[in-house]
Amino acid sequence: MQLSFRGASVRLRAGYADDVASQVLPAVLEGADDMTVTFNPSYLVDALSSFDAQHVRFHLLGPGQRALLIGAVQPGHRHLVMSLKHLVRPVHTDGGRLG
Repeated sequence: MQLSFRGASVRLRAGYADDVASQVLPAVLEGADDMTVTFNPSYLVDALSSFDAQHVRFHLLGPGQRALLIGAVQPGHRHLVMSLKHLVRPVHTDGGRLG
């Protein structure tokens, strides 16, 4: 699952190749420029499911780094999730992918 924070919103994208779903939600990004991070969907759902709150704060260090999730209602409840590093696949000069 990819989260792209831009201005006052976050775009959630999930899927692969031609089967991708996306949704834009309101969000607040403080202390950084636009940022995109990717998480294993199962780990992210498990982390978010552990909170009994409608709002969760993500403390992000950057792409490929860990993220600390803190509940807005339960600030003592925290969950640490590792984000995934983006893999760059080689591309042919004619635009096709290798491998």
